[in-house]
Amino acid sequence: MVDFRIIKAFNVKIHPPNAPSIKEVVWLPLIASWVKCNTDGAACGSPGQASCA
Repeated sequence: MVDFRIIKAFNVKIHPPNAPSIKEVVWLPLIASWVKCNTDGAACGSPGQASCA
């Protein structure tokens, strides 16, 4: 019981939160001659800012 009092004193959640909702994502191929450019700002192996010129 002492362990539970310590956990409660530090406001530690004993039960994990509910899992996030699952969303179905459907991928469709691009129309011929179209180009897709992701602009979320992420770049692998580049510590600086990402951009598209």
